Amino acid sequence: MHQYVLLLLTSIIWGVTNPIIKKNSKLKEDKEGFKLFQIFSNLHYLIPQLINLSGSILFFIVLSKIDIIIAVPVVNSLTFIFTEITSIFLLKEKREDPSSK
Repeated sequence: MHQYVLLLLTSIIWGVTNPIIKKNSKLKEDKEGFKLFQIFSNLHYLIPQLINLSGSILFFIVLSKIDIIIAVPVVNSLTFIFTEITSIFLLKEKREDPSSK
C-alpha cells in the first residue's frame, strides 16, 4: 500500500516542479555571458531542478517494489494533473479553450 503513496508523492514532486522549472529556465539574452553559468547561478531554477531529481530517485525506488506497467501510467497521469493545478493556481497561468479557435 505504501508503494502507491510513494507513486502519489513522486507525481506531486514532478507535477509541482515541472512548471516552476519551465518558468524559471528562461535565460537573459546576454551575448557576453556563458549560458551554463547562468543556469547554475539561478537558484530559482536550480532548487526546483534538484527537488525534481529527488522525485526521480524516489520513482526508481518505487519501481523496485511495484510493476512498471502500473507505476508509469499512474505517475504520468497524476503528474499531468498536478502540473496543471500548479500552473493554474500557483503560477496563475491562463489556459485557452481549444474549442474557441
